[in-house]
Amino acid sequence: QLTNDVESSGINAEYGGGYQTWYGGERTDFNIRSSWKCDGQFMTLEVIKTSSEIVLKNSGNILYTKELGSRDGNCYKKTSEVRTQVWEYNGELSLAMVSKNDAIIDDNTDNERDVDWKSFSLMNQLTIPVNPRPEETYFVRFPCSDSIWFKLFLDGESEQNSHIELFSRTRGNIYCNRGGYQTWYGGERTDFNIRSSWKCDG
Repeated sequence: QLTNDVESSGINAEYGGGYQTWYGGERTDFNIRSSWKCDGQFMTLEVIKTSSEIVLKNSGNILYTKELGSRDGNCYKKTSEVRTQVWEYNGELSLAMVSKNDAIIDDNTDNERDVDWKSFSLMNQLTIPVNPRPEETYFVRFPCSDSIWFKLFLDGESEQNSHIELFSRTRGNIYCNRGGYQTWYGGERTDFNIRSSWKCDG
């Protein structure tokens, strides 16, 4: 059960607590070993989500990758709403969402593009509708000097699909709703997704 996440984390992150049962689904705990890069006054976390993986980056450097498999429940589903939550931090963070072909930094000038940053905090949580798309990209920006603890909820089809949570710059988790083992009438069931095409014999 550990192979996908150990291999996907590469040299930049180490598989931490692994799969954990969590509120009707399963979360994967991880540790980040890479150093973050500060761009001026801010650090930026980039979250890229597709039907096959969730990748966390900072300034182009991969911090952690979770490959999505058959036991990862709703994680592969497209997002229609993003929500934020913050703990034990009195400062302000910012969230931006861009399309697949956009980028925060213009490669030709190294200047920041005109991005619609939306502020959120402990007392000011965001709930934003988004257009479902095959590849989703989210940016979270926070001051370089601060230690942060926040969560991004990615919802769809009137329920939570997943969340990405950072406790600090070195530790976090990814949760997949309806993933893994589920309690079921005195026993346990394992929910799974089938990605292969069926073949009709005859």
